[in-house]
Amino acid sequence: ETQRRFGEAVARHRWHVGAHGRLFMQLCAKWGGSDELMHRFAEETAVAAPPATGLAVLVAEAHVERWLVINRGGDGREYLRRPETLADLHTAAGRSVRHPAYRRRLGWQRDHNMLALPFWLAGAYDAAAELFDVLGDQVTAWPWSYLGGTPVAAFARARDDTYRRRTAGA
Repeated sequence: ETQRRFGEAVARHRWHVGAHGRLFMQLCAKWGGSDELMHRFAEETAVAAPPATGLAVLVAEAHVERWLVINRGGDGREYLRRPETLADLHTAAGRSVRHPAYRRRLGWQRDHNMLALPFWLAGAYDAAAELFDVLGDQVTAWPWSYLGGTPVAAFARARDDTYRRRTAGA
């Protein structure tokens, strides 16, 4: 049913952000999908979608979903620190929020927050600071709610930590 609805949505608006996000969630292991399906969909979407859409952020979202699972049984930060994971995050940022064709649309803050979290968790403080600089105080509940406590407190803690640790502009 999810695939059918996705097909109907993209037939009307090929790069509908909400439709892609909902199918992505259904492909996550926690909702009956798998890591392989989730990552494949995120990467295929990121490669095909125009940078203006911000859909490449699904790659970061896939890595955060994987981090969540790993983090329950150990240190998920090691997964995010892997060179291939960091490369994926930088590529996703380059195909979305860093791309000159990227356009801030309603809800653009979610894209920046979604990338800031895994960069911060991975210790990529310069990359995280770049995103926090754009965001200022514009926090979104998701993904910061994954850290426990209030999203605002988690965001502020991550931003403050990032600014203390970054090398660029310090």
